[in-house]
Amino acid sequence: MQGQKILSITAWAVLAFIAFAALSPLDLRPQLTKTEPALVVMIERVGAFGVLGILFLVSYAERPRLVCLVVFGSAIALEFAQIFVPDRHARLVDALEKIVGGGAGILLGVALLPVLTSAGGTFSKIGQKLLRSSQKTVDSESRELLVGFFIFALFALALVIFQDLGRELAMKIIRQ
Repeated sequence: MQGQKILSITAWAVLAFIAFAALSPLDLRPQLTKTEPALVVMIERVGAFGVLGILFLVSYAERPRLVCLVVFGSAIALEFAQIFVPDRHARLVDALEKIVGGGAGILLGVALLPVLTSAGGTFSKIGQKLLRSSQKTVDSESRELLVGFFIFALFALALVIFQDLGRELAMKIIRQ
């Protein structure tokens, strides 16, 4: 159960980092290289959402529909939120790259899940939960997922609203 919590926290932390990278002012955006060609930026988007897809699927393996909603929904929501960020732009092709990355991560997670959850696998406890997850009520993990998504949405909204304040604070920190 401890490993499951760590994976869940990691998944939400990656989503928060992606939200920061997507909604922060352009000068605060993390970059792999000084001059980023379009291919590198595309690999960043696809890779980030691929990792996100794998983490959420392994964290919430018994809830694949909800995982798809969080991963694909956050890709669309973050791209849409860039409309409101002055020095960022929202483009359909960017959203599609994020969706493709998230889908690839989810599919890879589905392929790796039997290996990871086998008796000797790293996440064998997840496999045991899959066998017991035939209940129809909202369990604590679903509540955790919904609360996490709600917190993420609030974080993304606050980032958009307070971006100028954040930029000033970051510039003060950088100058010191």
